[in-house]
Amino acid sequence: MSMIESILYKKMNPGDLWNIDRPPGTVEGGGGQTYINLKIDQAVLTRFLQYGTRSYKPTDHLSRDVIKISAISLGNPADVELITFDPRPGRNDYRITNQHTLRHPAWTSRTGFPTVPVSCKSAEDVDTLGLVNNLVIFIVRTDEQRYYAGFINQSTMPASWATGVGLQILLSGQTDVIDFVPKIPLSSII
Repeated sequence: MSMIESILYKKMNPGDLWNIDRPPGTVEGGGGQTYINLKIDQAVLTRFLQYGTRSYKPTDHLSRDVIKISAISLGNPADVELITFDPRPGRNDYRITNQHTLRHPAWTSRTGFPTVPVSCKSAEDVDTLGLVNNLVIFIVRTDEQRYYAGFINQSTMPASWATGVGLQILLSGQTDVIDFVPKIPLSSII
């Protein structure tokens, strides 16, 4: 049985969704931001990504690595894609890259992930529509050295999730990593 060691979670804001899902032609002079920023302690993040593949980024002034993980979509084990964590140049944080064109399948409309309507022209429009009021993306790391990606978009814990094991922290509105000691079954979130 797969056991959850830890979960990286991020409360999405209107700008996050706008940047990765904006309608074509809404950004003049270039593609705009295509990543999800992670303002999280780097030591905590890199420990969470310990089963990933690292490659040195010579242009990073802090000598940090790009880290890639292969993540399985929760609820659809056939959907497996890479997620790339890239250090942001000139800053002390990381980002999940390429989420506009190479988004992980767990975070697409096929799974019920919200999409930005064509009528939206900015992140403010996304906010007005309330598309991300409760949107949290998360990545699970198991004791089998596997990663799983998913999301929730509701103000309460899903009814199918285990209670009393600490999962409610995902609804805190934060970005962080929670370690589970003792570990909890992966089935707790399926």
